[in-house]
Amino acid sequence: MAWKSPAIDGKTADWDGEELRRLFDQRLAERGTVWASGVWRYKELIAPELPMESLVTRGEGNTGLYPLEAAARYAGVRRIWMKAQSENPSGSFKDNGMAAAVSHGLSIGRRVFACSSTGNTSASLAMYAAWCGGTAYVFAPARHVAAAKLLQTAAFGGKLVRFEGTYDDGITFLERHAEELGLYVCNSVNPYRIEGQKSIVFEIAQNLGWQMPDWIVVPGGALSNVSALGKGLEELLACGLIDRIPRIALVQAEGASPFHRMVERGDERLVPEPKPYTRASALNIGNPPSWPKALHALQVTKGVTVAVCDGEIMEAKDVRS
Repeated sequence: MAWKSPAIDGKTADWDGEELRRLFDQRLAERGTVWASGVWRYKELIAPELPMESLVTRGEGNTGLYPLEAAARYAGVRRIWMKAQSENPSGSFKDNGMAAAVSHGLSIGRRVFACSSTGNTSASLAMYAAWCGGTAYVFAPARHVAAAKLLQTAAFGGKLVRFEGTYDDGITFLERHAEELGLYVCNSVNPYRIEGQKSIVFEIAQNLGWQMPDWIVVPGGALSNVSALGKGLEELLACGLIDRIPRIALVQAEGASPFHRMVERGDERLVPEPKPYTRASALNIGNPPSWPKALHALQVTKGVTVAVCDGEIMEAKDVRS
């Protein structure tokens, strides 16, 4: 499936930073309108070309930014904030991108949506498809998938297709057959997913009075999030909304870390992990589709990567605020 690039690409220099800052700050007071969305508040920088009548929202975004003193002590740094994306309607950051992807699908007359998923994407897509009266087909591996997320998907009316294989096999199937099956794909190969997820870093900037932290640390599975953060930071700087770009630290699970290995070795191309495994099921992706964009994000932000074992993930997970 081919997508036309979002209209924002290459046009950020046309915007006046002070004007955008006033507009975005004004929209913070909105309640019960599309502008109350933590995605569509920034429509001018996400999808200015989409007609208002196609915009779908479940009140996504507007997630808390919390100081974590215990986590800062654990990490040995002065201060840490957590952007609590679990406060999104379906429980993950996927809602920021899915609002934009489904809205674009509606704008071109599509009502049947699809994704390959290890959990979070499936729940998010099923929720938005149900909200707009559409249908969601979710291709989910038969193993190593978060059962609670699949129950959530089913509760929203998503049609589950279980298969032997990995998330990557599901992506390959959709790339080959979505068009003939009439499916609008909402994985991160869809550029509107990346555009919507930029709103996460837009919110961080606005929450901090447009003064950025030194680092942004983000987990990496399919790598859509780090790709979106990098692109969003570039655009904030180009618009004059921020005066510097923070560095990004991308964290992968050792059992599913082909991108980290590529960066560490200085390779030019990613070598997929054919049998990824980690207890962090959302990271259990061996051939992340967004790796070229993620690499660009690291280059722009002078970022770094690291891989951690499941034991380290579980230990850090036990650290409270």
